[in-house]
Amino acid sequence: DPTPPRTDAIRYNTPTWKGANLATSIQQGGGMDTSLRHQGAFGKYKSDVGVGYRWVNGNSSRPNQVGEALVSSASIKHAWGFSLSGAYTWQHVQSPSAGVRNPFGTYLKVGYTWGDYGIAADWNHHEQSVLTSTGNTLDAYGLGAEWQLADSVTLAATYKRMELDITTLPETLPIDLYLLGMGVQF
Repeated sequence: DPTPPRTDAIRYNTPTWKGANLATSIQQGGGMDTSLRHQGAFGKYKSDVGVGYRWVNGNSSRPNQVGEALVSSASIKHAWGFSLSGAYTWQHVQSPSAGVRNPFGTYLKVGYTWGDYGIAADWNHHEQSVLTSTGNTLDAYGLGAEWQLADSVTLAATYKRMELDITTLPETLPIDLYLLGMGVQF
């Protein structure tokens, strides 16, 4: 069963002070997690930065179990509509099988909004994203556009290219996605 049973936990979130807050918890069995986040504004910029860490008690004898994880992200937006976001993830594998490395991933997005329109481009790269396979990478990039027709109606179009490279397969698997969407808020 890949879903572990639910464990009891004690959690504490600090009050937000000058845009920052800390959250931490300890779970039944000895695992713990903690996170720090800061939201702020300075001049014509708004920012949102966060980092989180999770440690899982290593009492499992099964191979390829994630024992530690780190997640971080940062975003900044200018009043004129320019925005930039980035993220990094890392995991430590306990009792790895031969050839299995610690997974990690990076993400970068740049965007611009003006009036009722918005455009964005993103890129991400993940290594060892499938723990049961040795030596694999996933690269993805995309473009998106959005148009707000009215207060509660939005049209969007996205193109996304994903390339999955698993060393046990003879070639890279490319996937092209084309998406059209409409959002209606009631």
